[in-house]
Amino acid sequence: MSKQPQPNKTPASDRKPAAEEQSDLPPDADVEERFNDFMKRNGAAIFAAIVLGGAAVLGYQIYQYAGERAMASAQESFQSAVTMEEKLAFAADHRKFQLAGVAYLEVADEVFESKDYSTAADYYAEARAILEPGPFRGRAQLGEGLSLLLSGNAAGGRDLLQGVASDVNLLDQIRGEAAYHLAVSAWEVEDFAQVQAALDTIMSLENPGFWRDQALDLESRIPELASAN
Repeated sequence: MSKQPQPNKTPASDRKPAAEEQSDLPPDADVEERFNDFMKRNGAAIFAAIVLGGAAVLGYQIYQYAGERAMASAQESFQSAVTMEEKLAFAADHRKFQLAGVAYLEVADEVFESKDYSTAADYYAEARAILEPGPFRGRAQLGEGLSLLLSGNAAGGRDLLQGVASDVNLLDQIRGEAAYHLAVSAWEVEDFAQVQAALDTIMSLENPGFWRDQALDLESRIPELASAN
């Protein structure tokens, strides 16, 4: 992710992302110009991370559900469902099993990657309705919230993301990602108090992973946060 020099703020960490790009913005660019420039250069990588962030959890939990919670016939049907259409058919026919929620979640991730955010939100909601509380359901709520944000339902998306960020029973990396997207969304509307609150949530987590560095980078490029402290 790129870094834009900010004369009024010293970065909170010396760590820098591997890839840096130079911005063409003038030094006196306003908040909206800086936000749009940031999202233009970094948005795709940020939003793609929702799929990457849940990959390890997804792999482990699929085997757990398949081995411990689903009936043998449902396990076999789930494992044979390869295409999106097959996964949707499986989910519709096996809604009483947790594996149906996993199938909806996999489909939602695929649709999200294709940038059909409205449809992705619907599939994440289907997954969330089936899955029991835990990492999988947290992932579904995270995906639904971000999909709503990207499809234009900012209020609904922020509510769902705030729920994830505040849930102490979820993995720190899932909570950190939700808080980061809340911070970016708050920056878009120049709500710097909410930006700082979301970044503080990330920094309070014991193991937010990738999202700690992203939070530090975001903080370093918003001079309004420095003036508020």
